[in-house]
Amino acid sequence: LEYAQSFVQLKHPKTLASVVTEGTKGYVGLFVPGGHAPMADLIKDKDLGKILASFHDSKRPTGIICHGPIVLLSALPDSNAFVTSLVANDGKANSLADNWPYKGYRMTVFSTGEEQQLEGPNGLGGNVQFYPVNALAEAGGHVDSAANWHSNVVVDRELITAQQPMSAEEFGNVFVAKLKTRK
Repeated sequence: LEYAQSFVQLKHPKTLASVVTEGTKGYVGLFVPGGHAPMADLIKDKDLGKILASFHDSKRPTGIICHGPIVLLSALPDSNAFVTSLVANDGKANSLADNWPYKGYRMTVFSTGEEQQLEGPNGLGGNVQFYPVNALAEAGGHVDSAANWHSNVVVDRELITAQQPMSAEEFGNVFVAKLKTRK
């Protein structure tokens, strides 16, 4: 804890808006962790969408694990409308995914089966509004899922995605190797 507290930068983290303002040229790669935070707010964050687009356009490594790959949808032209359509299940989401930078990319994300196990009576309780696998597929991503709770890392161009924490070691090795090629 003392070591972590010695970093002044950790006491005053940059906002996504400040990164957009300053530009991303000084960054070699981008890492987005998982959890439900990406599902709740980062999926619609326009600043994050701009950052992702910058990394995509410059072909810099972007590594995302667990629920995190859902943030790729923030790079949609209108991620708010897309998410609203998903929640309403009105069939319009696909038509809102034109010009998504990751359309046609292979990727993975926390699987529907894994999510359903956590939603069940022996899990964490509660249900998500939509499953990440379905949302990314609806936008035009090709989502590859492995058996529940097995390591699964998918690399497509600059994008490295991992299905869940059981993929962490493999993901870390692949992501670091990709970052080293950028030196």
